Amino acid sequence: MSPEEIRAAANRLRGLQQKASLAVDRRDEEWQRALVSLRREIASGIADLSAATRKLSPPEEARPEITALDQHVSALRRALALHQASWPAVLVDPRQPDFKASVAKVRGAYDDLFACLDLLERKLAMPPGADAGQRD
Repeated sequence: MSPEEIRAAANRLRGLQQKASLAVDRRDEEWQRALVSLRREIASGIADLSAATRKLSPPEEARPEITALDQHVSALRRALALHQASWPAVLVDPRQPDFKASVAKVRGAYDDLFACLDLLERKLAMPPGADAGQRD
C-alpha cells in the first residue's frame, strides 16, 4: 500500500462526507434515505482507510508519521461515530447549533488527517537519512 493509495481512500471518504452534507442541505423527499446509505458507505470507507494505513510499509524514519496517521484515522472514526450516534437521520437539523458544532468536529478531524498525510508524503519524498529541519 502506498501513501497515494491512502490519500485516494481518504479523498473518497471526504467526498462521501461532502455528499452527505449536500443530502442534508437538499432536504428533498429522499434526503434521509440518501444520508443513511451514505453513512454506510462512510463506515466502509473508514474501514478501508484503516486497513490501508496498516498495510503501509514505510522506512524506519517515517514511523512517527505512520503512528500519527493511525491516531488521526482513529480520531476521525471516533468523530464520525459520535456525530452519527448523536444525529440519527431523523433528528438531523442543519440549523441547530449543536448539529453545526458536531459537523465542525468531523471536518476538523478530516483536516487533521489530511495535514498528517501531507507530512507523511513530505517525509517519504525526502532522501533517506535527510532531516526535515535541514535547509539547502
